[in-house]
Amino acid sequence: MTSHVEVTCQTCHRGVSRPMPLEQVIQETATSAGADSAVRAYRALRERYYGRASYDFGEPTLDAAAFRLARREITMRHLRSCDSTRSNSRIVEPRDVRATST
Repeated sequence: MTSHVEVTCQTCHRGVSRPMPLEQVIQETATSAGADSAVRAYRALRERYYGRASYDFGEPTLDAAAFRLARREITMRHLRSCDSTRSNSRIVEPRDVRATST
């Protein structure tokens, strides 16, 4: 899954094929292919672009990506648990209620 790319002052090309912030690249890779792939992508981008002002490889960028990924994971777990609770509450069908009331 590839998201749209919005070109702004922050994301101008600077020699990269897809003009997007590093944290977005990491997030999309982690979401679509997993954490190991995100780490490999980060290392490859750092090897190729470090020192060229193409990406911000500073600690705040990684912090932002990690925070957003963790928040997404927590939200997804919460939603799954809510869905599980809702589906468990749907197990009681009207015929079940009649069966227990007779």
